[in-house]
Amino acid sequence: MSDKPLTIYALPGLGTDEKIFEYLRLHAQLKPIPWKVPDPKDDMASYARRLFQDFNPQEPYAFLGVSFGGMLATELHHQCNPLFTVLVSSVQCSADLPMWMSSLRNNPFLWKMPDSFFKPPFNLVKKAVGIKNPRHQVYFKGFYENTSAQFFKRSMKIITGWQRKSVTKDNLIQIHGDKDKLFPVENMISPNYVLKGSHFLIISGAKGISEIINQEIAKRACVNN
Repeated sequence: MSDKPLTIYALPGLGTDEKIFEYLRLHAQLKPIPWKVPDPKDDMASYARRLFQDFNPQEPYAFLGVSFGGMLATELHHQCNPLFTVLVSSVQCSADLPMWMSSLRNNPFLWKMPDSFFKPPFNLVKKAVGIKNPRHQVYFKGFYENTSAQFFKRSMKIITGWQRKSVTKDNLIQIHGDKDKLFPVENMISPNYVLKGSHFLIISGAKGISEIINQEIAKRACVNN
């Protein structure tokens, strides 16, 4: 049994920040990875490396990623050596992306549009994310309004251009909401856990997510008794 505490490096979803993890109750140290504005030439793999380059992980460690952060966590899962990686409301590979997203990949005219085009009104976004609770809407609106349109545009270009085809199930745990409209669960490749909730599952389903992650930690005997 390891006598070192587990560190979970966490990547939030697009348009959110580390506050989305505050409802989790984990038997580990949670260390959010701050966003950086993507470089215009970044792809998913290079952007993931840039976000994580300021960290010097010591064993043991794991990754947790939500939505866009989950895609980045998947790349880090393949680049690094975590004990495990947890994806919440995310996808394992580019084949799982909705068709409308992947169809934007080879549209040169789209990326000539102004940055503001990639930040639609909040009322449209909240419907896509599936936030009905008024308190959660206020919570998410604060995240969304503080994210620049340039960040949205460059991030969307990275997402739509993602080319990861291979999927490894080894130590990759996928948790998904049964009412996720952005990434419908029926398009997923056998998620490990399906909970009741929308794309905003990291908030509404925090208790269930915490229980699952703590079970994964216990399996690997990373918690001191």
